[in-house]
Amino acid sequence: MTRNVFERLNIRKRRVLSANDTGKYQPGDFGYWWTVKRGKEDIEGQDYHGDIDCSNRDLTSLKGAPRRVDGDFYCDNNKLTTLRGAPEYVSGNFDCSNAQLIRLRGAPKYVGWNFNCRKNSLTTLEGAPEEVDCSFYCDNNKLTSLRGAPEEVGGEFICSHNQLISLEGAPKYVDDDFDCCNNPNLKSLDGIGIVEGDIYSDIK
Repeated sequence: MTRNVFERLNIRKRRVLSANDTGKYQPGDFGYWWTVKRGKEDIEGQDYHGDIDCSNRDLTSLKGAPRRVDGDFYCDNNKLTTLRGAPEYVSGNFDCSNAQLIRLRGAPKYVGWNFNCRKNSLTTLEGAPEEVDCSFYCDNNKLTSLRGAPEEVGGEFICSHNQLISLEGAPKYVDDDFDCCNNPNLKSLDGIGIVEGDIYSDIK
């Protein structure tokens, strides 16, 4: 190896050790999994080019995640109760499904493809991304309204299997299908905006 290669390796090693030795991250943090379990350089608050899949890692916090991800970010099937620390910008898919979330505060502001928060314990969509260029999945939660949903969704919007009593807060524009089936307390479709695809509901 050349001297420059050795120097780069030593710098990387010092950065990883620094994140570990200072106790910056604890087990359960994204940063701990990334730097200790995977032995990678700390990327907290940085731009990352590529996909990140930290699903099924028993994570309880996204502390240590990058600020921006040019790719997909999968953090599903963990023990997350909050999205604080999540990337602010994800150009691809963002998946936080099947966790223990009760709110979406800390979610990315922009998702370039699908946003999936299904199978949590969400009672509100407040904190959801401001912009989702493809589909939005929030089914199988405990939502009673859709307040906090993005105003426009570039794909389908799926809010079935919740506890909706109204569609207040629904997107003003959905470029594909809108599914609100299996919400037994929902008696009206008032609140739905423009839907380019089909509307699925149990309302006669």
